[in-house]
Amino acid sequence: MANAEISVNIVNRDYPPYRGITGESAAELAEYLVGRGFRVNVIHAGSSFFGKGGAMPAGRVFKVKNLYNGNNRILRLLSNFLLGYLLIRRSKKIPCTLTIVMTDPSLLNMWASLMLKRQRWILWAMDLYPEAFAAWGLISGNSFLYSKFYRLTIKNAPEAIIALGHLQTQYLQRRYNNPDLNFLRLPCGIYSRDALPAVSAPQWAGDAGKVYLGYLGNLGAPHSLEFLCALADNLDTERFRLIF
Repeated sequence: MANAEISVNIVNRDYPPYRGITGESAAELAEYLVGRGFRVNVIHAGSSFFGKGGAMPAGRVFKVKNLYNGNNRILRLLSNFLLGYLLIRRSKKIPCTLTIVMTDPSLLNMWASLMLKRQRWILWAMDLYPEAFAAWGLISGNSFLYSKFYRLTIKNAPEAIIALGHLQTQYLQRRYNNPDLNFLRLPCGIYSRDALPAVSAPQWAGDAGKVYLGYLGNLGAPHSLEFLCALADNLDTERFRLIF
């Protein structure tokens, strides 16, 4: 099958020109696929962050209305839960060969498991749900609700999983316990310079003698502004640089 005959849907809440690091990753993937002749459709809902980023969108873009963008935690959780359903439902109406589902909003992977069981789909595990709920202290890892969400997310496994680093790969292999499930492991974690491919350093990383620490997240749960400030205040500037 020629690349032009293959249509790929990418589903994620964030997508350029709106802010959000997962949206930047989705745009890079869309640009890569479009550049190789694939037909790409992106289904998104704007962003949970205000303002706009610098990346340019690629592919055909379909936007679902973002239900709530305020600061009330309960309303955000409820709207995210429903938004995941709306995103997958919209994607199902756009014919494609393969759907790539990311993990924003929370439990988007659960809706994909429930609604894409007759379609080919891949999970890009940027985050882990419902595990993140327990890590945030929103629900207990031993609760009925957590167990229910967990079972639903693995009820209909994807065709493959794009995982971040070897530890997440190992965890998801145990979670799904399916020897036929394919994994693509992206580099993630701490690597020595010798273990990385030879690439030109970006302009801001000109000092090869220092360790660069990068923070690419937002400052909502479970991120801590106090922790980041304390880290910045106590770093040895002769050895480290911190990039926000």
